[in-house]
Amino acid sequence: GFITSQYAMLLAAKRPELFARVLLMNTPLMPGHSLPGPLNTFTLPFVGKRAAAAADMLAANGNFYGMGYSDAQVFQAPYENPDTKEDARVALMTTVTSQPMKDLLTTVDRAYEGFKNPVLVLWGDSDKYLNSKTFYDWCIEKGTNVKFKVLQTGHMPQEDYAGEAASRAMEFFEKEF
Repeated sequence: GFITSQYAMLLAAKRPELFARVLLMNTPLMPGHSLPGPLNTFTLPFVGKRAAAAADMLAANGNFYGMGYSDAQVFQAPYENPDTKEDARVALMTTVTSQPMKDLLTTVDRAYEGFKNPVLVLWGDSDKYLNSKTFYDWCIEKGTNVKFKVLQTGHMPQEDYAGEAASRAMEFFEKEF
């Protein structure tokens, strides 16, 4: 994800004793990334307060590989259920607007400057939302404890090629450091 993964990265950086290793998959890694349209809508004056969540479009539009609409609808389900849709929408809006994306990315980037635990970045190279150059720059800048594997996938390696992503992840988690 664009935002929740940033908070997970911050937790790992602030409490490294809780995380022997960190696995990242297609998440913004440097300041300069902006929110994709379906999320950015929540930051717009007037519109944002009443914006409808479009989780299905966020999932499907960023995906280089064809995601069937029925698969994309799974992401939209909480926002369409009459019992949960308003709470889900408000939770998403609050998450998106609680801290400017640039500030959050800057905080995370700085937190990883001295991070010592092993990090693996599985990167789907056909991500329509994220620039691959920043991924390479971040990995090089953060040093030898950061390894990366480029996968021929879209923005959700775990969805596009679950088997390959899982295999690479397990290899990383089982490796002796």
